[in-house]
Amino acid sequence: MKRFLPVIGLALGTFLIMTFAVFVIPHESLWKDTNLSSYANVGDTIGGITAPIIGLLGVLLVYFSFKEQSRANDIQIKALNEETRRNINSQEFNVLLDLYKQIKSDYDSIYFSSKVAKITRPLHGRKAINSFTDKLKVYYKNAQFLANPFYRDYRFLVNELTMLVGRIKASNIDKKDSELLMSLISFFYETKMKSYHVRILDTVNAKKLKHQLFSQIRDLHNKMEQVDFTG
Repeated sequence: MKRFLPVIGLALGTFLIMTFAVFVIPHESLWKDTNLSSYANVGDTIGGITAPIIGLLGVLLVYFSFKEQSRANDIQIKALNEETRRNINSQEFNVLLDLYKQIKSDYDSIYFSSKVAKITRPLHGRKAINSFTDKLKVYYKNAQFLANPFYRDYRFLVNELTMLVGRIKASNIDKKDSELLMSLISFFYETKMKSYHVRILDTVNAKKLKHQLFSQIRDLHNKMEQVDFTG
């Protein structure tokens, strides 16, 4: 309402001026020093007086109209920008969620078998990681065991999870969406990987083993230890 007070005041002032012009100006007794000639010229007199006022009023009304239109455009642009931001965040959230789903799939697909460790039938997922963790204590010096494809595949899985955590922290998605993703990842790591990583790192520290896989496991483990698992 406050925005329209100038317009209301202007309109009221114009009305009073025009009323004054119509009812007061024609009385010659009030304008002894002014030659209005006759009532035939009153129209011209009033028109000459009010025309500039009406013109000014028109200019001001156009100004206020443009000002309101500009304000409405600003509001619309702000709404469009907000909608664009939400769409971008939604797309980024979906990408991150798809990456999380891919990691879960890769986890279930990973396999471990070893002739040296007398595991001829491939084990998948949790069983594969558990078996590798146990056998590492015994065959950590065996060259054939160290060349097992599991090292490569598990490195890939660990890197996937590490990069996803970093990408979520660097993203611009809403806080609630970020917390949801981190809770999912935290729960996944806590229930499916953490216990094995603790055992692997114990063996690595005890045997003073060096391998890129072990460094990456330690890096991921340290990052996940800093995450609040309570969400």
